[in-house]
Amino acid sequence: MFQAVTDRMDDQDIIIKAAAVADYTPEKFIEGKMKKQEGDLNLSFKRTTDILKYLGEHKTHQYLLGFAAETEQVAMYAKGKLEKKNADVIIANNVGDRSIGFQSTDNEVEMFFKDGTTKNIKKMPKIDVAHEILTAIKKGQNVR
Repeated sequence: MFQAVTDRMDDQDIIIKAAAVADYTPEKFIEGKMKKQEGDLNLSFKRTTDILKYLGEHKTHQYLLGFAAETEQVAMYAKGKLEKKNADVIIANNVGDRSIGFQSTDNEVEMFFKDGTTKNIKKMPKIDVAHEILTAIKKGQNVR
């Protein structure tokens, strides 16, 4: 995924990174079936390359939008991610709220912009949330 995204980034004006593919990957891959052995199985993982962070560090003209899926201190983590990833906007999802997000056809998010402004998008069907996000970007909120 990293290679596919970074190979195309220079041709993009707006990059929307919906989610991390995986934060960790196995250190060792095994061909075929892993046979049962005596004792416990210990798995070792390594961090994957953070695509959003890379894009933030290497963007030239791109408007970069990322997401923060959080269960607690949602605003704090979203603001931290906005700065750490050098994004133009981070959209915070409270994935701990089962009435929205993963377990629901509805969502409610808050957009945190680089200039310190925010936009709350109240609970509504996900398709409408997406429309609100794109409308906010189209209206020129922080878009170069």
